[in-house]
Amino acid sequence: PLTLLNQLISKKINSPLASSAGRLFDAVAASIGICREECNYEGQAAMEMEALVDKNILNKYKEKQNYPFEINILDNIYCIDPNPMWQALLKDLQQQTSPEVIAAKFHIGLAQAIGKLATSLCQHHHIKTVVLSGGVFQNLILLEQLSKYLKNSGINTLTHSLTPCNDGGLSLGQAVIAAAKLIKK
Repeated sequence: PLTLLNQLISKKINSPLASSAGRLFDAVAASIGICREECNYEGQAAMEMEALVDKNILNKYKEKQNYPFEINILDNIYCIDPNPMWQALLKDLQQQTSPEVIAAKFHIGLAQAIGKLATSLCQHHHIKTVVLSGGVFQNLILLEQLSKYLKNSGINTLTHSLTPCNDGGLSLGQAVIAAAKLIKK
C-alpha cells in the first residue's frame, strides 16, 4: 500500500496539503487506531486521543522521550515540521507502544514545539504575552502543557474566557471587524 500512497501523494490525488494542527491530530489519531475510517464530527479524533492521555503517563514522559518536532523557516514563515515526530511515532508503533503512551508523547512534543517557537518569537520581538487561540486549544492537555512551558519561559498567556477559541470566536471577531468598518462609513 505504500507504493500506492506515494503515487497518490506525488500526483496530488486526494492528498491536499494542510497546515492546521487539527489535521495533524487526525493523522496521529488514525495511526493509533482512532477514527481510522471516518469522523462523525469535527475534532472527534483529537478529542478521543486527548481522552486516552492518563496524567500518570503524561507526568512520566513530560521531561523525556516525547516526540521531537523541528522548527523551520520557509519563505520567512516559521513552520513546525512534524517529520521527526512521525519517525519516532512509527518506531513506537513497530515496538507496539500503547496508544496511551503515543498520545501522551505527541501532546507533550507538540506543546514543547509550539512553546519553543513562541518563546523564540517573543524574545526576538521583545514580547512578554501571547494569546493562545484556535480550535486546537479546546484540547486541555495541549493548552495546559503549553501554558506551563510558556510560564516557565517567563511568558504570560491569554486564553478565551467569554468566547469560544474555535470558529465560533473567529466568527465573532469577523463580525466585530465588519461592524467597525460599517460604523466608520
